[in-house]
Amino acid sequence: RRYRFAFQPTVGAININRLRDGVYVDCSRGFVETTGYSREEVIGRSSLELAIWVDPEVRAAMAQTLMDHGQCRDIEARFRKKNGEIMWGLFSASLMEL
Repeated sequence: RRYRFAFQPTVGAININRLRDGVYVDCSRGFVETTGYSREEVIGRSSLELAIWVDPEVRAAMAQTLMDHGQCRDIEARFRKKNGEIMWGLFSASLMEL
């Protein structure tokens, strides 16, 4: 309950994905508003399946960094919104156990 209260109203695009396959476990309202996808369209599908990463090799490099170091900071990447529009984003990621 506390997690939802802090996570959902955040204006930033926050998401939780499984590292091994990129499947979305959850996403914030800010993620929904930024990407144009509904939460229901995202949960259970992978970022690669949705073609959100314009350059999938950046995701692969990020995943490797997470496996090696447990976190990555301030990575610039291009992302594709649901409507096809390309946008630049700056993101950081950390491993966590759920």
